[in-house]
Amino acid sequence: MSEPIENKLADYLDSIQKFILITADQEIQQELTVVSDALECGAISLDTALYWDHIEARKLLRKAFSDADFLNVKMRV
Repeated sequence: MSEPIENKLADYLDSIQKFILITADQEIQQELTVVSDALECGAISLDTALYWDHIEARKLLRKAFSDADFLNVKMRV
């Protein structure tokens, strides 16, 4: 049985936080923080995060998505 989407979102946010801590570039840290905060409060959706305007931040957001195993989510109807 697949993990609930809420757990995957928490894993994704944790993965983003990891990148915030290990990224030396302040601009990228700021972009990742903005996305993480917006996702956490529901102001943006996952697709908005994955197509974020800042190219370098978008690469890390997509890596975090993959690291959180979102690619293995199964939807129940």
